[in-house]
Amino acid sequence: MIYLSATHPTSYSPAYSPVKASLLSNIVAIYANAGAFVAIASDGRVVTWGDDDAGGDSSAVASKLVNVKSISHSGSAFTAMCRASA
Repeated sequence: MIYLSATHPTSYSPAYSPVKASLLSNIVAIYANAGAFVAIASDGRVVTWGDDDAGGDSSAVASKLVNVKSISHSGSAFTAMCRASA
Protein backbone atom coordinates (compact mmCIF):
# COMPACT_ATOMS: atom_id res chain seq x y z
CA MET A 1 0.00 0.00 0.00
CA ILE A 2 1.10 3.53 -0.68
CA TYR A 3 -0.13 6.48 1.37
CA LEU A 4 -0.61 9.41 -1.00
CA SER A 5 -0.83 12.35 1.36
CA ALA A 6 1.96 14.88 0.92
CA THR A 7 4.21 15.94 3.78
CA HIS A 8 4.67 19.58 2.81
CA PRO A 9 2.39 22.52 3.70
CA THR A 10 -0.93 23.01 1.98
CA SER A 11 -0.63 24.96 -1.25
CA TYR A 12 -4.11 24.46 -2.67
CA SER A 13 -4.58 26.12 -6.01
CA PRO A 14 -7.67 26.17 -8.21
CA ALA A 15 -5.42 26.26 -11.28
CA TYR A 16 -4.91 22.60 -12.17
CA SER A 17 -2.53 23.04 -15.10
CA PRO A 18 -0.23 20.17 -13.95
CA VAL A 19 -3.26 17.89 -13.85
CA LYS A 20 -4.48 19.10 -17.21
CA ALA A 21 -1.07 18.32 -18.69
CA SER A 22 -1.13 14.77 -17.29
CA LEU A 23 -4.76 13.83 -17.83
CA LEU A 24 -5.10 10.17 -18.58
CA SER A 25 -7.04 8.40 -21.25
CA ASN A 26 -9.09 5.32 -20.43
CA ILE A 27 -10.13 6.57 -17.00
CA VAL A 28 -11.97 3.80 -15.16
CA ALA A 29 -12.66 5.55 -11.85
CA ILE A 30 -12.35 8.87 -10.05
CA TYR A 31 -12.30 9.04 -6.25
CA ALA A 32 -12.67 12.05 -3.97
CA ASN A 33 -12.23 12.88 -0.32
CA ALA A 34 -12.70 16.10 1.63
CA GLY A 35 -10.18 18.06 -0.45
CA ALA A 36 -8.62 16.05 -3.27
CA PHE A 37 -9.25 13.73 -6.21
CA VAL A 38 -7.52 10.74 -7.77
CA ALA A 39 -8.21 9.21 -11.19
CA ILE A 40 -7.16 5.69 -12.14
CA ALA A 41 -6.71 4.53 -15.74
CA SER A 42 -7.23 1.02 -17.11
CA ASP A 43 -3.45 0.55 -17.39
CA GLY A 44 -2.89 1.30 -13.68
CA ARG A 45 -1.65 4.89 -13.96
CA VAL A 46 -3.05 7.52 -11.61
CA VAL A 47 -3.18 11.28 -11.36
CA THR A 48 -4.05 13.26 -8.23
CA TRP A 49 -5.09 16.87 -7.72
CA GLY A 50 -6.50 19.16 -5.06
CA ASP A 51 -5.37 19.96 -1.51
CA ASP A 52 -1.84 18.63 -0.94
CA ASP A 53 -2.63 17.67 2.66
CA ALA A 54 -5.59 15.58 1.52
CA GLY A 55 -3.63 13.51 -1.03
CA GLY A 56 -3.83 15.93 -3.96
CA ASP A 57 -0.07 15.87 -4.53
CA SER A 58 1.33 12.37 -5.06
CA SER A 59 4.66 13.51 -6.53
CA ALA A 60 6.64 12.14 -3.56
CA VAL A 61 5.48 8.59 -4.38
CA ALA A 62 4.83 8.92 -8.12
CA SER A 63 7.48 6.35 -9.08
CA LYS A 64 5.70 3.76 -6.90
CA LEU A 65 2.26 4.41 -8.39
CA VAL A 66 2.45 1.80 -11.15
CA ASN A 67 0.04 -1.02 -11.84
CA VAL A 68 -2.51 0.46 -9.45
CA LYS A 69 -5.54 -1.82 -9.26
CA SER A 70 -7.67 0.01 -6.70
CA ILE A 71 -7.88 3.13 -4.55
CA SER A 72 -9.26 3.49 -1.04
CA HIS A 73 -10.11 6.92 0.29
CA SER A 74 -10.81 8.56 3.62
CA GLY A 75 -11.51 12.10 4.73
CA SER A 76 -7.95 13.26 4.13
CA ALA A 77 -5.94 10.62 2.25
CA PHE A 78 -5.86 7.98 -0.49
CA THR A 79 -4.31 4.53 -0.43
CA ALA A 80 -3.30 2.76 -3.65
CA MET A 81 -3.27 -1.02 -3.98
CA CYS A 82 -0.77 -2.00 -6.68
CA ARG A 83 -0.38 -5.24 -8.63
CA ALA A 84 2.84 -7.13 -7.92
CA SER A 85 5.62 -6.55 -10.46
CA ALA A 86 6.60 -9.48 -12.63
